[in-house]
Amino acid sequence: MSNVNFTYEWEEQGPEREDTILLAVSANVSPYVPARHYLSNGDPGYPAEGGEVTDLEVILPEGKLVELPSRLLTLLCEKATEIAYDY
Repeated sequence: MSNVNFTYEWEEQGPEREDTILLAVSANVSPYVPARHYLSNGDPGYPAEGGEVTDLEVILPEGKLVELPSRLLTLLCEKATEIAYDY
C-alpha cells in the first residue's frame, strides 16, 4: 500500500463565480503490477492489476464547503495512482 499526498488547484465554476480552490489530497493506493502482453518465452502475458485508490481524503481550505463533482474525484484518484507508481 502506498500513501500519496499532494495538492491540486481546482477551478470551481458556477453561475456567477469562478474560484480557484487549493485542495489538499491524501490517498492510499493498492500495489500495482503493470500488464505484460507477452512473456519472454512467447506465452501470453497478463493484465494490469491493482493501483486502485482505497482511501481518498480531500481537505478544503477553512471556511469552504463545496460539492465536489464525481469527475473531479475520479481525476484525483487517477492522479494519486500516477504519483504512487510514476507512470
